[in-house]
Amino acid sequence: MKKHTALLASGLMALSFSYSALAEYAGELDQPTALSRIKQGTIFVLDVRSPQEYAQGHVPKATNVPHSDIEDHLDMLNLHKDEDILIYCKSGRRAEMAEEKLAAAGFKNVYHLKGDMKGWEASGMMIER
Repeated sequence: MKKHTALLASGLMALSFSYSALAEYAGELDQPTALSRIKQGTIFVLDVRSPQEYAQGHVPKATNVPHSDIEDHLDMLNLHKDEDILIYCKSGRRAEMAEEKLAAAGFKNVYHLKGDMKGWEASGMMIER
């Protein structure tokens, strides 16, 4: 029993470490801060949902690149490598996968939208269609 507990604890520590390592390079922006940065033009907005989800409504000025296509669009995304990038999906999982791909490609200024699109809509923020 102690062996299983130790394995579980070490697994949780590894999971915690990998998340905190991800969080070190990627900050999180709340909706009001994100909207302010978007209006100021000081952040590139990346929607990693499907084109169908994007067409139903997205954060203002967002560019759509599905998370599964990030590597195929690195030439375009590299134009924004030195800028701050705000990334989001519907609820967070796809954005995290895209963040990992961008980190592997050397992107450091990637911020995750707190609450993703669900949070954006729940807070009553403006949506482009």
